[in-house]
Amino acid sequence: MPTFELSSPTIGRYRVDAPDEHAAMAAASQIGLIDKPPFDPSKPYQVVGKPFDPTKPYTSADDWEAFPRARPQKKPFDFTSPSGRRYSVEGPEGGTVPQAFEVLQQHLKNSGDGDASKRDNSWDWEQFPRADKKPEVVSANNVVRSAATGVPIVGGVLNKLDAATNATLAPVLNPLFAEKDQLKGDWSQRYADSLAQQEGMDRKFETEHPVIDTGAKIAGGAASMAPIAATATGARVLGLVGSSLPAQMLAGGASGAAIGAADAATRGEDITSGAMKGSALGAAGPAVGRTIGKVVQGVKSAVSPPPAIPSAEDLKDAATAGYDALRRMNVKLKPAAINNLATAAKQNLMDDGLRDYLAPKTFAVLDELAQRQPASAHVSFADVHGIRRVLGKAAQSIDPTEKGAATSVINALDSYLESVPSSDVLSGNANVASQVFKKAQANYAASKRSDLLQGKIADAELQASSANSGANLENALRQRVKDILKSQKLRQGFSQDEILQMQRVVRGTAPANVIRAVGNLLGGGGGLGSLVTAGAGAMAAGPAGVAAPIAGGAIKKLGNKMTMAQLEKLDQMIRARAPESAMANALRGAIEARRAQAISNAGRAGAVIAPGLAPAFAGQNGQ
Repeated sequence: MPTFELSSPTIGRYRVDAPDEHAAMAAASQIGLIDKPPFDPSKPYQVVGKPFDPTKPYTSADDWEAFPRARPQKKPFDFTSPSGRRYSVEGPEGGTVPQAFEVLQQHLKNSGDGDASKRDNSWDWEQFPRADKKPEVVSANNVVRSAATGVPIVGGVLNKLDAATNATLAPVLNPLFAEKDQLKGDWSQRYADSLAQQEGMDRKFETEHPVIDTGAKIAGGAASMAPIAATATGARVLGLVGSSLPAQMLAGGASGAAIGAADAATRGEDITSGAMKGSALGAAGPAVGRTIGKVVQGVKSAVSPPPAIPSAEDLKDAATAGYDALRRMNVKLKPAAINNLATAAKQNLMDDGLRDYLAPKTFAVLDELAQRQPASAHVSFADVHGIRRVLGKAAQSIDPTEKGAATSVINALDSYLESVPSSDVLSGNANVASQVFKKAQANYAASKRSDLLQGKIADAELQASSANSGANLENALRQRVKDILKSQKLRQGFSQDEILQMQRVVRGTAPANVIRAVGNLLGGGGGLGSLVTAGAGAMAAGPAGVAAPIAGGAIKKLGNKMTMAQLEKLDQMIRARAPESAMANALRGAIEARRAQAISNAGRAGAVIAPGLAPAFAGQNGQ
């Protein structure tokens, strides 16, 4: 049966299978596609137009133009209403979309189904999208096309270039294709038809697979920027090498504006809007990238935390292990050298105006150290350290004179043991022993400083708990740390950085001081102040104002936590300075360096990806 191609100026174009042109025109009249003359079912067929000739358009006023060929519709026909409901209609053999839609209209009118406002013959079937086909399988060709479309600037002209190539080669290549797939007409018509096909393919894939389409476009845009970012000039333009994040954002915004404007021009979009969108994306790229990098690194740190700084107990254990090692090393020193050391220490005390009756314990230890040496063939490194430990007990005396004398001799012994002259050594490696001694001493001293700080924190917590249920812990903590700063004895051994951190705790940071002031203003400190604040709040704001002390208490707790965090940082600084922490410090430093590099790389990645996002979210396919 021959096929006649017909078209209505108001409805569209379609094909009709009929025995002859009269039957085709009659069928078109029956479904309302032509107005003159009306269809008369009592007559077999009516001659309502000239025989179809695709090379000659109709010219009579009672006729209508034939349009280029269009593919026939197949049954069943699926329709989707504006409300989202879907309907399927089984059409007759050779049926058309208008015929199927007319059947659907009649069904909805008879059944009362469908949208109440659309239950009459005034429905325009063209407003219902076709849904008669399942989404086609994702192909490599479709993904590659989407990725290419996502390339800034270039992606906007690819379909046009393809269409121009197809239109130019069509006269030569048409014989190789079926007639329905050939491009007809002059070059402009062939170009328009080919461009419509290219863009139709892209829109169809975008509609059916929006996630894959968007991802491919982003990948295409990012990949296209990578070669540019690899050059020194491109890296500067994209904001990859700025000295700071603001500088990177400024460079990224400027380059993004230029790329966005050029991309919009190639796609036929508004250039100003494209520039603004590109500028926003370019400026946000480095910041968003760094933020994502920080989140990722934070999660990684939570899952696999860096090695912890040894605790105070760990440092004490390390010191004990060092002292034990000294005893096993069996380093032997000359008795005369130790005798001279004791004699010199004793003389120094006497030069300072001290006598054996003023500091009897210290002088007794020195006498023992000096007098027993001639009877011995040697003195071990550990023997001298043992004498030092005895002097340590004398240094704890409540008598300030005894305490000062013992401390002075301890310092002299430490200086000697940390660098024993080679001329005083009989056997063994005194240099190694000195290093072991120094590390053991440093580990022990760090543990004691940590204990001191923790003791002050415990005192502060006890003080705060005894008044106002701990609400003023922050004040108590500041006071106890101030005790260390005011005492030369307690402050001894702390580094300059550790003292600065103590001052930061006592004086408070700007945010901590603001929180402290607000908490106090709202009566968060408890006691009579809370009652006064609650009463004033009730007078000013009614019943809701009574809750002011509750808010103040919450703010005070936040201030307490902030101060405790600063003290934890101080304690970590103290313990990190111990030799036992060297390995943990090295590992933590390496991890922190990798983390910083990863965050920086994420920022650079954001700067590279950002320009490619404009085409991905433009909702255009090069139109």
